[in-house]
Amino acid sequence: PHDHQLEVLTHALDGVDTLAITYTGGGKSGYIWMLSVILRALKNQPSLCPSFKLPPNPLIVVICPTLALEEDLALKLKKYNTSALVLNKERSDEYKRVGKDIFKDAGSHTYSVLLMTPEMLASKPVRRLMESPAMQRRQIALMIDEVHLLYSWGPGFRTEYTQLGHMRALFSPRTPLIAFTATLREGEEGASPRASVCRFLGLRPGHFHVVHRSNARYEMRILVRPFHHSSQSATFPDLDWVANAPGKTIIFCQSIKMGHKIADYLLTKWHEPSATNRPHLYNRLNTDGFNRNLIQLIVSSARIVVIATDTLSVGIDIEDIDTVIILDPHDIDDAWQKAGRAGRNSVRVARPRVIIYVAAKTFNNPAGVLDAASSAMKQAPTSKAQIKLPDTSIARLVMAACKTQEIDVQYGNDRTEQPCDCITCRTTPRARFPSPCECSGCSEE
Repeated sequence: PHDHQLEVLTHALDGVDTLAITYTGGGKSGYIWMLSVILRALKNQPSLCPSFKLPPNPLIVVICPTLALEEDLALKLKKYNTSALVLNKERSDEYKRVGKDIFKDAGSHTYSVLLMTPEMLASKPVRRLMESPAMQRRQIALMIDEVHLLYSWGPGFRTEYTQLGHMRALFSPRTPLIAFTATLREGEEGASPRASVCRFLGLRPGHFHVVHRSNARYEMRILVRPFHHSSQSATFPDLDWVANAPGKTIIFCQSIKMGHKIADYLLTKWHEPSATNRPHLYNRLNTDGFNRNLIQLIVSSARIVVIATDTLSVGIDIEDIDTVIILDPHDIDDAWQKAGRAGRNSVRVARPRVIIYVAAKTFNNPAGVLDAASSAMKQAPTSKAQIKLPDTSIARLVMAACKTQEIDVQYGNDRTEQPCDCITCRTTPRARFPSPCECSGCSEE
């Protein structure tokens, strides 16, 4: 196991709330299955740790942002002989069709992990289930995957995210909270994603443990370009080159409608389009089966272009994406989370790249964005704890002479960080800071 995995697991077993921030592809899902394996070993052989008080049939509850991630985690857990149940409307309907109750099944001792969205946790059947004395005796950990989404999705998109702190009341007081992500900045006063997330979760300074490893991806080339189009555009000449892009490419856009418009436009640039040789769309309007089949097509194809929304930006582990394109990201967290889909296996993709297209207005005048944010800061009330000020992270990236270094600055990455000593990291060590750097600030395209 990686050193950060051991640090998180030991604190979880000690009942300590923990916030873990580490790089994409760094094994954060391992927190779930490793804890399950450890608990199973302690149950079968209590002498391994005689002082540890193991509850009967221990249960881990995992909060996931998307249905696709729930299913993906369930498959991973199955590989480690961990019984997991996905709780969502689709699964509930499947149970009803055969005359069964999924919530009754969830309350049985059959499963050691329950996977669900924040919305499902807030539902009446799950609330009743979690508050029952039998379930409270079993609860060993509440885990929140991709916890940065409390900040980016919670306030205006999926408000149940902001209630996760309150919903901890459904769990036994001794149940630790383990939250993890790759992208959670300290930020600035009035615009701190980390402070906001901790406030939502009720994590008070000095009362929880932080595991922070560099989320740098030094093997990745970072390119920042102006985007001269918008959601109202019908043509997208900035993306003409994609029709001939080699390897596997994912384009992230902010809406399903815009994704369809880009796909229609790129199709006019395609050479001999066919059912498989064309731009593909991945979004939540597709059926789950369609999206699963598309994932398999991405895995099996040597060359493919997929146009996706946020749905594909979390928890999807495809090893050999060559290029990720991000159109007008909300902030650096949005961009860096999506960038993490590229080159997850350094052996298969030695030099992945992320191309961040920034609105031309911001690209041409990043200083104006900083000035506007400064003015808003001065005009804000004295207490800024409950307001969200304009984010300047993308403008700072545009202004930075070195884009790779700016990622380190914004995330507080330590280049001198001691490398992990596990056998995997000794065999395939993480990339070091590039010299020379080939980002768009240091090297002309």
